[in-house]
Amino acid sequence: MEDGQRQKYDFGKNCVCVGRVSTSSQSQTAQIEDLKQYAKSLGYTHIQPFFTTESGFLECDNKLGWNLVTNFFETHPDYRVLICPEISRLSRRKSILNKIEEYLVEHKIQLIIKDINFVLFNEWGEIPNGNELIFSLFASLADSEMRQKKERFRRVLTDYRKMGYSIGGKRLFGYERYYERKDGKDRSRYRIDEDEAEQVRTIYKWYAYGIDGDLSKTSTYEITKKCIEEGFSHYLHSKRNVTKCLKERAYVGEKETHNRVHNAEYWSYHNQDKPKYIEGKSFICTYPPIIEAALYDKVQQRMVENNSKLKGGKLIDKSRSHTTILSKLIKCPECGTYLHGEYRKRVDKRRPNLGVRYYYTYRCTYSRSSLKGCDFKHILSMPLMDSVVWSYCKAAAYHILRSEEKKSTIEQIEEIDKKIENLNSRIKEFNIDAKIKAEEAILRAKMARSHSEDAVNEAISAYENNVANFDKELSGYEKRILELEQDKSNIQSSRSFLGSIAQKDSISTDKKTISQYIHRLVDNVEIVFCDKFYTVIRIHLKGHIPLYRDDEYICLKKRTTQRIDTLIVRPYDKEAEEAFIKSAKKTMDEEVIKNSRDMLLDSVPSKNNLHWDKRTNQFELEGIYFSLDELFEPIPARNDETVMERTRRIVLSTLPIHSKKLEVERLKCYEEDKRE
Repeated sequence: MEDGQRQKYDFGKNCVCVGRVSTSSQSQTAQIEDLKQYAKSLGYTHIQPFFTTESGFLECDNKLGWNLVTNFFETHPDYRVLICPEISRLSRRKSILNKIEEYLVEHKIQLIIKDINFVLFNEWGEIPNGNELIFSLFASLADSEMRQKKERFRRVLTDYRKMGYSIGGKRLFGYERYYERKDGKDRSRYRIDEDEAEQVRTIYKWYAYGIDGDLSKTSTYEITKKCIEEGFSHYLHSKRNVTKCLKERAYVGEKETHNRVHNAEYWSYHNQDKPKYIEGKSFICTYPPIIEAALYDKVQQRMVENNSKLKGGKLIDKSRSHTTILSKLIKCPECGTYLHGEYRKRVDKRRPNLGVRYYYTYRCTYSRSSLKGCDFKHILSMPLMDSVVWSYCKAAAYHILRSEEKKSTIEQIEEIDKKIENLNSRIKEFNIDAKIKAEEAILRAKMARSHSEDAVNEAISAYENNVANFDKELSGYEKRILELEQDKSNIQSSRSFLGSIAQKDSISTDKKTISQYIHRLVDNVEIVFCDKFYTVIRIHLKGHIPLYRDDEYICLKKRTTQRIDTLIVRPYDKEAEEAFIKSAKKTMDEEVIKNSRDMLLDSVPSKNNLHWDKRTNQFELEGIYFSLDELFEPIPARNDETVMERTRRIVLSTLPIHSKKLEVERLKCYEEDKRE
């Protein structure tokens, strides 16, 4: 049929005008009036407006405005035209727009979109071939536009949080909120509360370095008690809050959020099939820094160690009746956990006349655990180990104090200050912001030249790696400064401290005082070897202790805890010994040198080439192996010795090994330390 013979479809002169705003703060008046004028210009005489305030993402069943429109169309069949200012006023989701289109087509209702001059049906009541495609295209554009708006909003919010603005949630302890004008709005921001911040710094140092230098007092329980004693903020009178502060990443200057958020699909769009809460997008929030990153990392490392010890079993002495001298100092050589102090009493059934006997031991709790087995089944005598470590500490203090090579305290502090100054200069020159900007410029240039997705991903990966390396390098400088500051603090008190240790001959009954001194001096006690006859350990003193030799082995021969045979063994530099003796001969007789050889060897530099071979359970030096039996009881010369025996005796006697006896007196504190 020709166009002139076709009958035009009459949609009438009545129309429905639809508008929508997303929030109550947006005005509907201008939109209503503009749409009415537009409908009148098209010749419509009866206009029924529907304007609502609701989200553009709601499902059809939950869209109040659309439900009102469909009900009106069904009760007023003379209205067959729907006018809206733009397609997003119907919905911002393509799937919902497709459903609306299906409804209009099914009920043959004309759709007019003002901004793009779009009509769904032509004048003959038919849908041209391209109209559905155009509608689908604009629906996709509306959907895409909203996604871009949400992404832009998220980026703006992310940027604000990076700058320290609009960080939500409860006020973080150590800070106070204030408001700053930003882009025409008052946005909240944090600044440091100096009193609370100083308390935060203090509890971090307590946990990292121990209360008064005692690493056995690093639990949140002990820190909470100390906070109460010191009159800190009531917030820190709770163990839960102390733990929370010690885990708070924001104190170093920024943190990444990982919060669950309300799911808009459920709460705003009323889709009951969706979950109520979902994982929120992560944001980097910036805070004024209170502590250094290195101190934070040290605390987190200690918290992981301490928590892991409490999960698998009771690995520390929980009893408040006892003080365990080597608590958190002596580790299991197999599984790496701290040995647990055990205090037991029992009556020997074979000798009941002896009455109650007390046993004090160190052992690995996991050695008896069925959940996490450990092969270290040995039980170490607590009086033996504590007595040896205390005696070694006193001997080290004597040696350091009488050494003529010891630098003065002022010289050591000046040397550390110079190192700190150099590191601060390096940090200032480092200029991480400029480096990151340069990497960003390189990234943009690479992406502009890239023609494949792989090339783009490679460029982004290179950028992220370089930025991560910058952060790592800068963190390394800051960590080293923190360590040097701690060393300086320790050195400032080390001379009087070492002197007090050397004079503590009368505290063998005071376990708490002994424990305090040992924890200030000793970093850890390493078990090298243990069997029923011998124990070999290495006592590692803290890094700030001057002239300390880290290559000494302490060998214990087990007889009884009343009789302790202990040797300190270390290698020395043979060439340095020869040079030292040659120099001494100029002023000393050979007989004097021979009689004073042990004292002279104390001044000869070490040569760290003595090793314990776990395969043979022997010492190895320069390819020569020798046992603990040979160390404690050297091979004597005999008239009937074989050539092989004589050769081995000579070889062992000429090895550059300095062995000296450690005088150990059994601590008397265990006589009073009895559980009733």
